[in-house]
Amino acid sequence: MTTTWLQAPLAAGSSVIRRRWVAPPLPREHGVWAWLLLPLVAGGAAAGSVNPPLLLLTIGSLAAYVVRSPLEMALRQPAQRRAHLAWAGLYAIVALLALAPLLLYYNRWGLMPLGAMGAAIALPVLLSRRLRYRWRAQGELLVVAGLSLLAPIAYHAATGDFDARAAALWLPPALYGAGSIFYVRMLFEHRRSGAGTRSAIVPYLAVAWVAIGVGALSGLLPALTPVAFLPATLKIALALARRTAVDNVRRTGIGEVAHAGLFATLLVVAFALE
Repeated sequence: MTTTWLQAPLAAGSSVIRRRWVAPPLPREHGVWAWLLLPLVAGGAAAGSVNPPLLLLTIGSLAAYVVRSPLEMALRQPAQRRAHLAWAGLYAIVALLALAPLLLYYNRWGLMPLGAMGAAIALPVLLSRRLRYRWRAQGELLVVAGLSLLAPIAYHAATGDFDARAAALWLPPALYGAGSIFYVRMLFEHRRSGAGTRSAIVPYLAVAWVAIGVGALSGLLPALTPVAFLPATLKIALALARRTAVDNVRRTGIGEVAHAGLFATLLVVAFALE
């Protein structure tokens, strides 16, 4: 965590007093940011509009997610505990101010059971350093499953409705996030000459395409939804054929962010054209 030192002169020719200021603590797991934002995009695209309830949900969800970082830093850096707790309090207030109107003014009470379900699935992993920093696949998949519920949550926030289509919105971000996990783990295993994830990724692709195909054919998802999955599928297929291994972790992370952006764009277009 970076710390900025500010020097404020008390008077001309006098000594200066140093004040410690802690920069806003934010989560560093780039993948989780994508898993958090993709469902919000999917739900908003399905709703067909960006309205105040959807904006409030987005702000509240982001603020609630980042509360974890200053709380962790407060435990790890006792000397700066008060500053970190101040940031945690600020994030929590923003989350409360954003989410409260959804219940009290817009009467989106359906958000309560959906949000509780998502938190019950994802929070144990997000709050466990051992699970998170060792990047256990099971924990990552649980985080994706929990955060992907933000898609039907966003749809309900924007429209006030919850139907079969809203429930089906969980599939695209959940399947894409799972594919990203399998892909990155496979790259690391190729570097170590392992084959654990490689043997699971083909069944994953089969299940993903069957699920998306059924959703598109049934009308629960747009007919062009499979197109959004084509770039990710091609990426995985090429890595399998070439036995691609990680050569630069930062470059791999940037590439995954770019792919997530492409997937989100294609998904929005699919909903817009239906």
